[in-house]
Order: sequence, then structure tokens, then C-alpha cells
Amino acid sequence: MRGPALSISRRAMWWLALTALAVAVLLTVPAFGKPALAAPSGDRISRAEVVSRLEDWVYRDVWYSQVNKSVTDVDDTNHKYRPDCSGTVQMAWHMDPDLSVWTGNLESYTNDIAWADLKAGDILLNVGAGHVVIFHRWENDAHTRMKIFEAQDYGIQVLTRVVDKSEFSAFDARRYPKIFDGVAGTEIASPDTTGCNYDYVEVVHLTGRKNVSLATYSCSYYNSDEDSVGGMLVVKWWPYTGGDDDSDVIDTAKFDGFYVHPQLQLNDITKKEGSCNFENNIDENASGTRGCLITIAGPTSGTWTLDGWFNYDENSDGMGYQGPRYITGSPEKHL
Repeated sequence: MRGPALSISRRAMWWLALTALAVAVLLTVPAFGKPALAAPSGDRISRAEVVSRLEDWVYRDVWYSQVNKSVTDVDDTNHKYRPDCSGTVQMAWHMDPDLSVWTGNLESYTNDIAWADLKAGDILLNVGAGHVVIFHRWENDAHTRMKIFEAQDYGIQVLTRVVDKSEFSAFDARRYPKIFDGVAGTEIASPDTTGCNYDYVEVVHLTGRKNVSLATYSCSYYNSDEDSVGGMLVVKWWPYTGGDDDSDVIDTAKFDGFYVHPQLQLNDITKKEGSCNFENNIDENASGTRGCLITIAGPTSGTWTLDGWFNYDENSDGMGYQGPRYITGSPEKHL
């Protein structure tokens, strides 16, 4: 679903004007096509990131197993989780992979909530039945049908499905205390990337369309007049120029969704995460740049960085959203 169009505030324009003077630079270029690492496991995590991490396992057709921690998450081949119901929860919340998490002790990692308070990334747990699923969203206004993520049993891949609430009437709604809500970011149509970190990210291989190259800029700022810290995650895209492309068609329908999530982090812990949908901009333009800006007033002393992630759904491929592509190595602001 597309997010609402966001206007550029005067404050956002002020931030852009300050960019060249306010940004400390650190340049890193990751290996081609390799996702950067996420924030350390066990830290705060947004609901959007939880859903995107689950979508990665769905996209990769991960098969259910209770045998061992055999499947990596999206950001680190050293992070391996057990692909059963509780292991899927542990992966989605980006918990420490060395923890022994199972349905019998998930209550100790969560708080009880009312069914009416369920949000994306919360769980439905039945300790007696030894099963847990992850809530995604309500599918009707009456809240009698819902979309869930689930690792069911052997011979079944981790999946997402729409179910009747009554099917889980014996389950308790519970919440991970480190999960938080994101906010709408401010879209910047022509971002100034002077002094920002640059990362060449990957080539998106499109079916029946010319492939798209992607890069990002990450920028952090401090506004002393307003005592606020801000950050912007910028996406740059252009037609792929390699010789192995199977199409020369530059289409206006590249993606069914392209979401960008800047994260303002204090000492590597995410304090605020924004979200912008660049689908229309990337679809309608063969090349360009666009930024997503967030700010925090009255920041705590420490080292602030702007990291984040993005995810996308290739148009008409029938595969759904791919997992998060993490962006790290951002400029530091020491307050």
C-alpha cells in the first residue's frame, strides 16, 4: 500500500541547506550485492523491520525444522536461527542467536497485551500447544480476520496467510518490549548529498525490464540553534550498464513498492526510524535521487549516526517483498 505524499517543511529545507557544513564524512563501499550488517542483535527494532525480516524468510522459501540453528538471517551469515515457530520469532526480532528461545520460555521475553492492542510484530502464543505465530495486520474492520507469519510444521515453508481470529482463540497476545513504532519520514525531492557517505549497493535484476543499479547516501546533522539531531537516507538509481542484461526496456513499472527507512542511532542503538515510499519516483524516472529525512529534538549526549535499510517488491514477479538491505557506516556526530 502506498504511503501518503509528504510535503517538505521549512525545517527540512533548513537541514538541506546546512548539509555541507554539518556533515562529518566516513566513506565505506561494501562488496557488490552483499547486504551490510544490521544494528547489533538484541537491540531495539521497529515493527517494519520485523515484518521485512520475516518477508526475507518467506522470499527465500525457508523450510520448517526443529533440528538446529541452520538458517541465516538476511544480514549476517554468522547469525543462524532454528527455522521452527519460536526460532522464526527469534530471527524476526533480531534477538541474540546464541539465546535458547522456545515456546516454553517466550513468556519471559515478552509482555502480555490485549488482543485489541495487537500490532505488526507482536505474537500469538499458546505455551500448552507449543506454538507461536507473528501478527502482521487485521484484514477487516471487524478484526475477525488477520494476516500472520507462521512456521507450521515439517514439509511446510515459513509462510504468511490470512486466518480467522477464532482459529487462535486459545492463544495469548504478547509483545516484545524492544519493539517500537516507526514514523513517517519527510521526502526530499532533490537532496543535497555533499559530504554524505556513499554506498554502491546492488543491481536489481528485473524480469522483462532493464535492470536498475542502486546506491545510497547516509547523512547526519546537528542543529545547534534548535538543539536537534537529524539524518537523511538517500537512494540513487540509474539504468544498469552491464552487458549481461536481458532487456533494454526502461519501464515505468519497476516496483510494486520501494520503502526507505532511515534510523537515527545513539551509540548504535536505534532511537527513531522513519519510512518513505519511493515507488512512484523510481517507476516514473529512469534515474534520480530522493531522500528520506527524520529529526530528534533535544538529543542525548553520545555518538549519533544515520544508518537504516530499504526493501522493495519487484513489479509482477509474484515473489512479494525481499528482505531488508541494511545501510551502515554512516557519518558520526559526537554530542
